[in-house]
Amino acid sequence: MKIVNISVRVFRHISKQVRDSDGHTHPGDPHETRQALLTISTDDGAEGHCLSPVEVVRRHLINGFVRHVLVGRWYERGLPFLDYDEVPKYLNARADPMDQDGFVHLSQRPGLGDDINFEYIDNNLVRA
Repeated sequence: MKIVNISVRVFRHISKQVRDSDGHTHPGDPHETRQALLTISTDDGAEGHCLSPVEVVRRHLINGFVRHVLVGRWYERGLPFLDYDEVPKYLNARADPMDQDGFVHLSQRPGLGDDINFEYIDNNLVRA
């Protein structure tokens, strides 16, 4: 199974919820608002959906970052100047090791399968 498409559909609907200045949701008068539906599709026809605030799935974020990370995630091993067996310091292990036959299999770990080295990240935080 390979991720082949990511799409976002923004739609209008009537909401009876309002947010206060702290971001808390409360009952309110009906009003038109916008919501987003993120859809991730695979080559075998499976689809996953997530409802989201429009601000979270902005077009430039999806097209400029998320699509590049997810679509084709499991076959980005063709660049001759990269050592794909070297584990980056921010990971404990590769999420996409290649087997002896040259196949890369989807990780069974949660999310994108990354085994994150949180200690390394915590020790290398950039302070603002």
